[in-house]
Amino acid sequence: MAASGMGGKTILAGKDDQERSQVLGLLGDVYVVVEGGPGVGLEASTAWSRGACVLPMIRTGAASAGEFGFPTEALEKPDWAGRRQWSLLKSRVALPRESARALVEIAACALRQVALGGTSKAQGGKKYTRSSQKQQQQQQQQQQKHHHQQQQQLQQQQQRQRQRQQQQQQQ
Repeated sequence: MAASGMGGKTILAGKDDQERSQVLGLLGDVYVVVEGGPGVGLEASTAWSRGACVLPMIRTGAASAGEFGFPTEALEKPDWAGRRQWSLLKSRVALPRESARALVEIAACALRQVALGGTSKAQGGKKYTRSSQKQQQQQQQQQQKHHHQQQQQLQQQQQRQRQRQQQQQQQ
């Protein structure tokens, strides 16, 4: 059982907080950062430097607003994130639930990129979008294919239902 009591396995890594932060920065594909201090800044910097996506809730300040060595490039809106969504991460006047919803939507987009085998790195769009246009096209094609398959399945279900109804009427 993990130290949190929620299952899983606790793995100890690093001899001190700095090493632990470096290890954490090497593990994930997408990092969500809310506030944070020097350790969070180091984790985000480590993650960013290896190509991970770092999504800051900028409105909370501290590391997620660019302090403590947080990568300043991660504060820039990636091309694949909506302007309104990104502005909600910054806004201190927006309702917290609106900012949280925007963060979830942006993170979901980043995770889709990872699932497609691409990078989710949010580098103000520049490095990411050079290689991502093809990935975005592939993602759109997969979504269209999935939608088409769903429509076919629905039509088949409707056809089977009609056939059953006809059989019941004949009996």
